Amino acid sequence: MEYLVLEAKQTQVSKSFHSARWKRGYNPDLACVSSDIASRTEKEVLDPIPHTQHRPIAITVRSALQATTVPFRRRFNLQKADWLSFQQEIEHSISNIPPLPNNYSNFTDLVKRSARRHIPRGCQTQYIPGLSETSSDLLKAYYEEYNKDHLSSTTMELGETLMSEVGEERRKVWKEMIENTNMINNSRKAWATIRRLGEDHTTPPIITTVTANSVASQLVANGHNQHRRQPQENTIAQWYQTNHNQPALSPNPST
Repeated sequence: MEYLVLEAKQTQVSKSFHSARWKRGYNPDLACVSSDIASRTEKEVLDPIPHTQHRPIAITVRSALQATTVPFRRRFNLQKADWLSFQQEIEHSISNIPPLPNNYSNFTDLVKRSARRHIPRGCQTQYIPGLSETSSDLLKAYYEEYNKDHLSSTTMELGETLMSEVGEERRKVWKEMIENTNMINNSRKAWATIRRLGEDHTTPPIITTVTANSVASQLVANGHNQHRRQPQENTIAQWYQTNHNQPALSPNPST
């Protein structure tokens, strides 16, 4: 059976061994998994074991299909709206509102109230693109087998079938979107589609070039004020001599 070696020298993975002598962390451990589940595994270094230099390593096997988490923002679903009932309710109730500027707020309240009744408004935080009714039933069966034994042959077969159906549905949606993209009739929508496809949603890693020694050196340099004025003696006597062109008077007349 083929195996895939998960590289331990990744920047995202914590060090699994900390040398007390060299005061540094290393990753001497290699985690191996089967090639069937290699794309669905994650390596995680757990908390250190007390009184030892080693940290345990855990391998998590994810499900074949992961839901995309979106923020909770309610929006009107205009495709499922009952526009006929919405129009009838507004036309029936608008006759009770006199056409005066002071009643504009009453009109807006009427529109909002009718929209809440006839236009669905909600948000689905867990979203899987390309999931149809057939694949939804298959997804439920896959989750049941996955909770029983995520490494069984039945779970693997259901996962492969589910991924193939969802992939085919996504391919159809992609094909329709490309075919409906027309640069002549609706260039704005076409360019918006191109920009959306060209965006890179991956977050680049933040590389910090500032070290602790440079921060300490800067703090020490800030503590030494190079433009500090030196204390001047006999300031009043020097000012009198400069402005009156006379020798400065001694503070003691007897001298």
